[in-house]
Amino acid sequence: MPGCDLQDVDLGTLHHLIRGESLTTAQAARRLGVSHDTVRFVLQEQPAPPSGAKSAKWERGATVRRARAALPREKFARFYLDEYRSLKWIAEHIDVNAEAIKVLVREYGMKRDGKATRWRQIDLDWLRDQRAAGRTCRELAEETGFSLGMISYLGRRHDLPGQRPAQKG
Repeated sequence: MPGCDLQDVDLGTLHHLIRGESLTTAQAARRLGVSHDTVRFVLQEQPAPPSGAKSAKWERGATVRRARAALPREKFARFYLDEYRSLKWIAEHIDVNAEAIKVLVREYGMKRDGKATRWRQIDLDWLRDQRAAGRTCRELAEETGFSLGMISYLGRRHDLPGQRPAQKG
């Protein structure tokens, strides 16, 4: 480029600023003491290599392959349809991103009917018997894997026996 010496730009430092420190080209130019146009020209000729900072968890293609290997259709169906696990939970469970799990949902053709219905999987007769026996919502939540709030909600919604907190007011 006219008016600047491209040899003044340390390519390793420039790439580190762009990828390692996530600076913009203008910020990198200021830090290096060269013009913005110079930095853009150098990067156009010798782009910064992909960042090594992202884990393999985020690599396109490899992530979906890893998800497929870790979650055959039956196992995925158990988490997604039977246990009604969230995409986020499934992704964290096998250490991939949620986008890879969305690909599996489409590939496996799985669809949940309606809104979240996991709470419908609990046997209300059993829950009624447990509450009548004096078990607390906290104990039942720990045993079933449901939240304390969900167990309390089911108790109120279905008028199950047991102690209820005193009403304020």
